[in-house]
Amino acid sequence: VNPSKDYRLGSVGVTWVDFISKEGDSRPEMANMNRAGSAFRAASGKFVPTKEIRSGVTNLSQGVVHLLRESRGPPRKEGDAPPKLLEEFSHKNGMVLAILAVPSYIGPSDLLAWTSPAAEGIQHLRIVHDNQPNRSMAVIKFRSKADADLFLETYNGRQFTPMEPETCHVVRVLSVRISTLDAATPIPYFADQSSVMSELPTCPVCLERMDTALTGLITVACSHTFHCSCLSKWGDVRCPVCRYSQTMLVTHPPSAAAVRPPDPNARCSDCGTDANLWICLICGNIGCGRYARAHAHAHHEFSAHLYALELATQRVWDYAGDGYVHRLIHDRTEGKLVELPSSSNTLNGATTTSGERSLGPGPDDMRAAEKVEAVGLEYANLLASQLDSQRAYFEEQATELRSALDNTRQELARVKAVAEERAKEDEASRAEAAERAAESEVARANAQKRADRMQDLARKLEKDLKAERAVSEGLMNRINKLQEAEAAGARERAELQGRLKDVEEQLRDVMFFLGAKTTIEQQGEQSELAGGSVIVPTAPSPVPQKGNSRKKKGGR
Repeated sequence: VNPSKDYRLGSVGVTWVDFISKEGDSRPEMANMNRAGSAFRAASGKFVPTKEIRSGVTNLSQGVVHLLRESRGPPRKEGDAPPKLLEEFSHKNGMVLAILAVPSYIGPSDLLAWTSPAAEGIQHLRIVHDNQPNRSMAVIKFRSKADADLFLETYNGRQFTPMEPETCHVVRVLSVRISTLDAATPIPYFADQSSVMSELPTCPVCLERMDTALTGLITVACSHTFHCSCLSKWGDVRCPVCRYSQTMLVTHPPSAAAVRPPDPNARCSDCGTDANLWICLICGNIGCGRYARAHAHAHHEFSAHLYALELATQRVWDYAGDGYVHRLIHDRTEGKLVELPSSSNTLNGATTTSGERSLGPGPDDMRAAEKVEAVGLEYANLLASQLDSQRAYFEEQATELRSALDNTRQELARVKAVAEERAKEDEASRAEAAERAAESEVARANAQKRADRMQDLARKLEKDLKAERAVSEGLMNRINKLQEAEAAGARERAELQGRLKDVEEQLRDVMFFLGAKTTIEQQGEQSELAGGSVIVPTAPSPVPQKGNSRKKKGGR
């Protein structure tokens, strides 16, 4: 590695969001956060963009993002001036926070939605992107220190999503400084040694920042430092860095001819990684190897392409035979089959030959040219055969796709016909149902009218019945009174008739007595009736007489 150039140098971009405050803002969201306390759930927030937010993206060309930590050196004397970095934001200490290592699947909108409960307290948001494609860093400036403290307490250590293991690491930012360098000035790897700031190293396993204030660190015997959680998952007793370095030295010895500078544009077409790359010899697809995410092998399973070339060693892998292909050529001088030398040996031989001879092409050069021509013909024949097989394969696939497309179109037409028929039936059913509903509504209205009339008639009849009952009751009372009066009159009449008969009998007796007396008086004392008894017969009557018959005696 060139010591004058930082390997982290790359394109730097900033996605910025500014929250414009209004007068009389009550900030209900932060009040809700204060009331919620420990039960606050930041992941349940919903970000609603308004006209009060301005955002954009700014590209800063090439650069390096340094993360520095304040060193705990000897105490500063009273006469010493404060450090320069402390002077910049001393009046706003504690209002700027940073979220380290924001995953790539968390975009700016997702981050705003995730932090929406604290949006009322955020004044500025800057998302810094460097050459690391899988993470970024978010710098947030708050309106007050209380908002920053609440955000740090709420979001530090919380998972970004329930489905992923990445957690949010929030740290306080003392200052932010942007330095520009000209082309002649080398890029410093670390900060100035005279400064009180020291740059945080990265873990060799997870490539995250190693900060003792956030996570536990462990240093092994070879003076390599890792996260405790990363080293606990390592099953080998050897140091991961030492093992990787020793393995690379054994398997890939350093040589001027063998070391090839990697193509900066060569990346996996699926995951975008630039390590352990393989290129398909049939279609040119670039994928990562088995020690990464095995996208090259996945391409073979999908397309049935048998050969892939490793970009680092220029070796060809045969997926059918599950091994490297030994390229053999026919030696014209001896007539034997010999293995084609690797590109590194060819480069070494070419360098040595060019260094020893400079008198023009010789027999060795002719044989080398013939070998190269033979290899080219062999490769052309192999490529033509593979292309023919792939053409047949893709034509078969195209035929199957066309037949499947025709079947799908027929099925779609049938489904459309069935859907139209069902739509017509549904329309007819809806019309019939609407007609029945209208008829039912009319019948219900008529029935309601009849019911109203019957209720009116029932009320009228009930009223007449009550009046008739009252009249009948009065008539019955009157009839009872008349019957009682008639019975009393009958009794009185019977009594009067009895008295009248008695009076008539008495009158008859008196008249008879007077007549007899007169007769006797006229006949004198010598009459036969003198001194006799006179009996007056009673006349028969249908009604029995209450009184006894009376006998009258004539007087002398």
